[in-house]
Amino acid sequence: MKFPICKECLRNDILCDKCARNVGDKLIKIDEIRMYRTLNNVSRKFSLLKDVEVQRAIKGKDIILIIADKENASKIIGKEGGMVERLSKSLGKQIRVVSEMSKLEDFVKEMFYSTHIIGINVIYGEKDQYKVKIPSSEKGRLPIEPDRFAKIVRSIFGVDAEIIFEN
Repeated sequence: MKFPICKECLRNDILCDKCARNVGDKLIKIDEIRMYRTLNNVSRKFSLLKDVEVQRAIKGKDIILIIADKENASKIIGKEGGMVERLSKSLGKQIRVVSEMSKLEDFVKEMFYSTHIIGINVIYGEKDQYKVKIPSSEKGRLPIEPDRFAKIVRSIFGVDAEIIFEN
């Protein structure tokens, strides 16, 4: 697998200058770098994943969220979900693969595909803000924590987003 950091940085605890700048620009946190390293170790068992490029890998409370472009996402999922299932067993967590999209609305729908979304509102201003409305009953079933979601959206789309729970 290929990640936003180089192979040398995947093996070392300290990032090179180039990777440190890249990580800073994309707002990638240390726990995400740890996830890259874990995925790198596990993916070595699967030759089909050798050239797959992962854009982000975020660990949630019960899930690992892998973000890749459409072509790489389909390779990670594999035929009939077989590859993602084997990765999931190796890591001991459920894995959700999301293809990076140009529109935030499509990204949110794919990320929360099993969750009922009431709506996605946009507040236009100096910097657009997105409010993703989800029923309060779905609060415990989200694949990723709301604050983590906001950070991911900010780093990928460059906009502010928050999850709002409604009755």
